[in-house]
Amino acid sequence: MKVKDCMTRNVICVGEYESADVAARLMVRYNLGSLPVRRLDGSLSGMVTDRDIVLRCVAAEDDPAQT
Repeated sequence: MKVKDCMTRNVICVGEYESADVAARLMVRYNLGSLPVRRLDGSLSGMVTDRDIVLRCVAAEDDPAQT
């Protein structure tokens, strides 16, 4: 078996300029713990996890809508 045979084809992702609350809402809606972050050209910029949002935004007392 190859990776392409078991990967998800319809990937849920977030844009690199979206706020943390948008990412969190997508994670809740689709029951995900991480999301790929895409650039404007569609290429992969990185990954964001629920832990990233909690530690770097909520625990830091930043506004998720502005982060």
